[in-house]
Amino acid sequence: MRLDLRGPVPTPERNPDYRALGVATEDGQAHAYAAASADCAAELLQHHSAPERVLTELSAVLASASWSLAFQHKHVEILTAMKDAQAKMPSQANEIWVSIIGELEARAPRGDR
Repeated sequence: MRLDLRGPVPTPERNPDYRALGVATEDGQAHAYAAASADCAAELLQHHSAPERVLTELSAVLASASWSLAFQHKHVEILTAMKDAQAKMPSQANEIWVSIIGELEARAPRGDR
């Protein structure tokens, strides 16, 4: 997941770089790479001064995003990777990370959770 570590609320419209690791596509769809996105996000947030703020912003972006076809097909692997990356999350961001996982699981197609 690509996180804007510099300042304003990251949105695909205002910061195309926010899409680079997969949080959202150009058209605002949720997208991630199971092999890298969650782990990279956790490592980046370890060095951020306000990781809880970044994840709160990410949660808002994901709440209104539809799921890309790739995300729909790989959501089980992505959610597993997010759970695995939880151990790397800074303690002050952990609760929000778990909440994001729960929100995505709640939106998952039935039978695939």
